[in-house]
Amino acid sequence: KYSSVTNVVVTSDTEVSNIAFQGAAFTITVSGGTSLTLSGAGITNSSNSAQNFVAASPSSAGLQEVRLVFENSATAGTAVTFTTQPGALTEFYNSSNTGGGKLGGATFINEGSAAGDTVGGGVEFQDNSGTGLSLPTFTNNGAMMKGSGGFTHFLGNSSATYATITNNDGGTTVFGGNSVANATLIANAGSDGYPGGAIYFIG
Repeated sequence: KYSSVTNVVVTSDTEVSNIAFQGAAFTITVSGGTSLTLSGAGITNSSNSAQNFVAASPSSAGLQEVRLVFENSATAGTAVTFTTQPGALTEFYNSSNTGGGKLGGATFINEGSAAGDTVGGGVEFQDNSGTGLSLPTFTNNGAMMKGSGGFTHFLGNSSATYATITNNDGGTTVFGGNSVANATLIANAGSDGYPGGAIYFIG
C-alpha cells in the first residue's frame, strides 16, 4: 500500500525493512530526538521523482540524538537526497551501502552548525558498509559563527569507492581504521575568514 501523504515526519523511534517510492516526490523528516532505522532492503525509488530524507537538528544543542540508520544490507537508493542538519547523524552499519548502481547513487548534504556549541551534521560508515559502485556524492558544508562543519566518516572496514566528496569551509572527511578511500576527494579553500575543507587519514 502506498501513501498519498508526501510530507512525512517521524516523531518516535521507528524500524522498517524497506521504503518503496512510486509516483510522487516525498520528503521524510526524522525529528524530535528519534531514529528511523532501515534494516532490510532499504530504499527503492521506482518513481521518476527525486526523493528527500531529512535528519533534523535535535532540540538540545550539541547532542546527536536524531539518527537515520541503515543496517544489515539496506541500501540508500537512487535519486534520493539525504540532508543531515547540525547535531544529527546518518549512519551505515554491517554491509549496508549507498545503493544506486551504475545509474548513479544518492546525494548526501551535511550541514555545518551556526553556533559554537552545536556539532555539524554528518554521515558515518562503520563495519563493512560503504558506497560500492553507486557513485554517490557527499557535500560537507562549512561552519558559521565559530560552529563546526558537516562531516563524513569512514571507519572500520568501510569503503568510499567511486564516491565524490566535497568539503567546504570547515567541512571534513575522515578515513580511519581499515577504511578504503578510492574516491574523488575535494577540499575547497576557506572564505570570509573560515578555514578550508579538510581530509584526514587516521591509522
